Amino acid sequence: MYTLFKRTIKTLFTFGLIGFIAYAFTTKPQAGPISHPLKINAPSERPLLQQVFDVTELNDTSDEDAVYTDEDLLAAVPEFVETPEGGIPWQTLGEIKYESYNFIGEDGEEWTGLKPTFNDNVKKLDGQKILLQGYMFPLDQNEKQSSFLLGPFPMSCPYHYHVSPNMVLEAHAIDPIEFSYDAINVTGILELVPRDDEYNVFYRLNDVEIVE
Repeated sequence: MYTLFKRTIKTLFTFGLIGFIAYAFTTKPQAGPISHPLKINAPSERPLLQQVFDVTELNDTSDEDAVYTDEDLLAAVPEFVETPEGGIPWQTLGEIKYESYNFIGEDGEEWTGLKPTFNDNVKKLDGQKILLQGYMFPLDQNEKQSSFLLGPFPMSCPYHYHVSPNMVLEAHAIDPIEFSYDAINVTGILELVPRDDEYNVFYRLNDVEIVE
């Protein structure tokens, strides 16, 4: 099953790359960011996994029992990124727990979100400068990105980053960083987000700089 998971991730990455290139060349440039890929909330009557992070797309449709958990995702991380010397492993961020909650949005509808419970190891990192390696998911329609998502896996879709929210950071760069399909090393100040009704973000990385 683990081999199947790795093959699925790599296949999604290939099709995602093709889709992103097609999207980039067929979409008229706009001023400002594109829609935030994590903003996928929906009224609470819809299935939670489909309304927030469509993890079901990681499943092999030929195997009805193939359901990839956070543990599966964390186990696959070393296949895609390394932990830089002095850096933070994605396992540290990814091992926190989270739960769903309901809230009333500005439109008066009931929505469902996710909120984390940070463990002591992660709480110690709040406000600290950290180093980690990850892949960019662009939020700006420019070659250089002022804001982007950072995660341990290559993007598999040009519209959404299909990972659990404990394995992605919302990054804000000091100076715009040129987009790369390869994994990059970055430093930044980690901010823990206990609740984010709009985007379900658990982590923000501020003052981000690339490390060559």
